[in-house]
Amino acid sequence: MGKIGTGKTVLSQHFGLNITKEAKQRNINLNYIHINCRECKGSLFMILQRTIMKFIPNFPRRGYSAEELLQALMQILDEKDAYLILTLDELESLVQNEGSDPLYNLSRIQEDRLDAPKRLSLICIIRHPDCLDGLDPSTRSTLQRNIIQMQEYSESQL
Repeated sequence: MGKIGTGKTVLSQHFGLNITKEAKQRNINLNYIHINCRECKGSLFMILQRTIMKFIPNFPRRGYSAEELLQALMQILDEKDAYLILTLDELESLVQNEGSDPLYNLSRIQEDRLDAPKRLSLICIIRHPDCLDGLDPSTRSTLQRNIIQMQEYSESQL
């Protein structure tokens, strides 16, 4: 969380590079995918479609609901014995466009998978915490666990 130009996107992308490199050295199939929600017009469908196409480039572009795409993503991760860190940059766009349901579904998809590995983790990038105020309490509670507040930096720090 932080204002424009505080390094949120760059930090998360560097984290993604470093953690996937470390995972590879440990023979863990960990993938980092960075999606800009604004570029996806605040659509969970488009976000999930882009995510799945990183694994299966020829995946059909039509014929699925967002909920079906989420289930398909989990199936793909299981079949590939893969783990995914999905970064949702400019999350405000998704929240403004579709409300609580997409984040609720993403953050709770693994609750029914008691004996299965937890394959999906989220990093959510926002500018202001008040964008989460409109979310229902159960969705908000799953997202507000580990918050990093980015401070503005000076030209010399850059």
